[in-house]
Amino acid sequence: MTTQFMLKELCAQISGLADATATENAELVASKEELEVELQQLKRATTAGYGTQRSVTNVNGALNGPPLALCIIDGWRASFAMRFVKQGEAGGRMAGQDLLRDLYTDLGVTTTGPDNDQPPIWTSIFLSVRALAAGLVKQGTSSADEVEGFIKGLGQAHQALVLVDVASKRDVDEKIRAYMATFSRLPQVTRVFFAGGFASPFASIARDVAQNKLVFLRNRNSAAPPAMDPNVPVLHFEDMFVDMSLYDTNISVPFSLSLTTVSASAPSPTPPLFSPRLRTGTNAARSFGERDGMLRSPMSQSSDEEKPIPTINPDLPLNKQIPPPCYLHYLLGKCAHGGICTYEHRYELSDVQLGQLRKLAKGQPCAFAAKGQTCLFDDGCVYGHSCPYGLARCRYLVEDKCRFSREMHN
Repeated sequence: MTTQFMLKELCAQISGLADATATENAELVASKEELEVELQQLKRATTAGYGTQRSVTNVNGALNGPPLALCIIDGWRASFAMRFVKQGEAGGRMAGQDLLRDLYTDLGVTTTGPDNDQPPIWTSIFLSVRALAAGLVKQGTSSADEVEGFIKGLGQAHQALVLVDVASKRDVDEKIRAYMATFSRLPQVTRVFFAGGFASPFASIARDVAQNKLVFLRNRNSAAPPAMDPNVPVLHFEDMFVDMSLYDTNISVPFSLSLTTVSASAPSPTPPLFSPRLRTGTNAARSFGERDGMLRSPMSQSSDEEKPIPTINPDLPLNKQIPPPCYLHYLLGKCAHGGICTYEHRYELSDVQLGQLRKLAKGQPCAFAAKGQTCLFDDGCVYGHSCPYGLARCRYLVEDKCRFSREMHN
């Protein structure tokens, strides 16, 4: 066997080994790619499983939660009887407690102690303190001090009784209807009480609320408003309410009603069974009267010209300022909410702070993109159209805690 022949054989063997190695390497690469695809599918399935389990838990918690009753009073067209108002602070507490006592009796509960296992009655009174005080003083039925004391006592009557200051009669109908139409549909809500005057929106409320839940509140032997649905049951009281028609708040009031006397512990008008994510937020609460305990609509606030120009607290990030700067105003140049926006438009921000604000805004999901709709601002949108962490690095997605939807992680 010659040397030349041996070299040829060796070259052939080496060539065969090289071909086999290349083939095996290609198979390994293909297998790796298949495993990566399976891993991504497993991650998606795990994420979907967490989300489904969380949804089922939330639904079961909502269906099995404690029963709840709502009581809404149109304070623009109905007031508590003058026998309460004339007693000032004591009369306010008595009015709230007498109302709740009769409501609990209608629900079959004989006591209202905090330790009893009764369904809570979340009572929201939509009124204008300024218009109520001006109207009663102008009529000569009450003094300014009596009205002030009555409002203070009413706010202290019960922890679940809330006064919501609404500045105009036009706004009160929209707020009451939106409140009732939203919360009355919840499975925990077993009864919805409504008290109003002759011009209150009885008919629209009867359409929005299931009749097996709705109950109207009226004084005994009082004439029924023409808009009241006769098929809706009525709970009668002995001299609890009085019909009245208030003017809007452009009345000249000869005194200054101090709202600092209202209970500072007044809670949010949102029933406590809701997740904090669905609420307006602490910034809005601070903006609309947190210090005096009175919840106000934006229309009842003083104008920007009357407020001191705020400054940025350098010890807090921009999104923790009180109130935070408005993303739309600073980044888009226009805010649809204008003077009633709950965020601040008057901070003087540097270029560095504007860059920080832009980054914070991108961390908030765009409402259109989150619903799978086309964003009107396209690339000019100040909000995020995808999660900044992406699918692979977002640890919140697996726990179903990410603000961005699953589709916004691609």
